[in-house]
Amino acid sequence: GDDGAGVPGGGRGVVCHGGRFAEPEYAERGQGHAKPGVRQLGGDGAGVDQAVGPGRGERFVVVGVEVGEEGHGAASWSLSEAVAVGDSVRVREFIEDGADLEIRGGNEETPLITAAFFGRAECVELLLEAGAEIEVMDRHRTTPLKAATMDFAIVERIADTFGLEADEEGRKRCAELLIDAGSEGVVDDGDEEVSGLIWLLTFYPIFHHLWFLYYLLWLLLAFYLVIKMPWRVPDRFVISPLALGWLIPLTWCFQIMMPDQVGPGTATGMIPYWPKMGYYAVFFFFGVLCYGRELLEEKLGKKWPLLLMLAMPCLWIAREWQWWAAMQIWAQLAAVCYAWLMIAVFFGVFRKFCNSGKRAFRYLSDASYWLYLAHLPLIMVVQILVGSWELTAWIKFPLTVVAGALPLLVIYEYAVRYTWLGAILNGRKYRVPPLPLDVSQRE
Repeated sequence: GDDGAGVPGGGRGVVCHGGRFAEPEYAERGQGHAKPGVRQLGGDGAGVDQAVGPGRGERFVVVGVEVGEEGHGAASWSLSEAVAVGDSVRVREFIEDGADLEIRGGNEETPLITAAFFGRAECVELLLEAGAEIEVMDRHRTTPLKAATMDFAIVERIADTFGLEADEEGRKRCAELLIDAGSEGVVDDGDEEVSGLIWLLTFYPIFHHLWFLYYLLWLLLAFYLVIKMPWRVPDRFVISPLALGWLIPLTWCFQIMMPDQVGPGTATGMIPYWPKMGYYAVFFFFGVLCYGRELLEEKLGKKWPLLLMLAMPCLWIAREWQWWAAMQIWAQLAAVCYAWLMIAVFFGVFRKFCNSGKRAFRYLSDASYWLYLAHLPLIMVVQILVGSWELTAWIKFPLTVVAGALPLLVIYEYAVRYTWLGAILNGRKYRVPPLPLDVSQRE
């Protein structure tokens, strides 16, 4: 929050998602590797777990603050973040306070793997002295020694994505410390450089918010190939409840292939992330199968209030269970069920309340494609302008949406809708002049 809610003990610090920011004090006192330009927050928050939810700390960055006595592993996951920025003083404090040296991050990495990866030699030395496991592996079977010897160009790009600086000389020192400690882990001598490059091209933010449009182009190519096939799926597998018998398990399979994610996640690189592509392909091609089946269009979502009641528990399970490793697979199943149920719910809701053929609904539907393409820069500007306002999110959020949408709708009307760009997005449209009034109306 903008008021620093969630910072334990009322200290100065930053709580942010994704690891992009770190405590400015680190850079000032020369004990960290965070890049300048970060935000500084303050406040008297009631604890990190209150801000981010019980047990969710490892998905957030909290550095440069005191750790309270209460909470779910706060000291452990703060150790991981202190290691990432290279604050050896804070790392020593966490170790002395009994932090878990083998705490796992989003990719199952331990603090030692993180420290070796970014080249935090002092942190590696402290962790080794404290007894950290040296042959541990993350989800990609990367050991601390392998993390310290990966291609530096790739490491540097990844570090830059998180707003950190990788230390090339420090990485060499980390490798030496690990070898001296008896590590027999595989040294990355360049054999896996290709796989690292593929990973980078898959997740590096090339398309940013337009990644979905890029994936859609691939799905359209697949559609062109499939449509040439002579067979047709029987109605009983599309328009009856039997459809859920293959839709949910198939979607669930692709969801499971994206570990630590509830929902499809995001990959904005040049190379499509195939589990996510498969996940969206299930929805896309079911839509293809639905096309032209009028019975399905009439039945789907007819009992939407009941479906909405079933969807809400699925949403709760997906949100709450995703943080428990043993229950995550069931959280993913709940998320899949929620997605399909809400599709039916929205069919029913829009058929009941938005199916009157009103011009305003149709216009917004046509404009939505343009809003999707162009909204991000304007939304960012508005967010920057209102970010420091002392107003509740219930006011700032709709204000941001309206302030971002209205100018884009004006641009759509006068510079997009009736131009070649509008023809590409929604088909050719023409301005219709008003009909002349007859003599009696003029009088």
